[in-house]
Amino acid sequence: MVKQSEDNKRTQPRYKITLEVTISGVNKNFKAQTQDLSKTGMFLKTTKKFIVDEFLDIVIEINPLGSQIEILGKVVHQVPGYGVGIRFIEYKDNAKKMVDTLIEYAQSFQSE
Repeated sequence: MVKQSEDNKRTQPRYKITLEVTISGVNKNFKAQTQDLSKTGMFLKTTKKFIVDEFLDIVIEINPLGSQIEILGKVVHQVPGYGVGIRFIEYKDNAKKMVDTLIEYAQSFQSE
């Protein structure tokens, strides 16, 4: 059964992009991979359990640049045993610009 938050309404297109992500939150600290990414959120492939509306600190690794994107996210839905949808709540430093750049890059490959 998919558990969803009331604010689970996509406003931006998602793009298939795989990035390494470190998640930390209440009793959580682990690595996962993105399945897709948008300007406002992402879906992570993970079997970990989450609580809808839970807040998470997210660090997205941008390789080979060696850069990191730090974001505060909120769980908006979970597919048990498969993954979790996260909405971006707060971008740290230049994180929003870096996410926008990643999306532009993904668009250039997926629109061909």
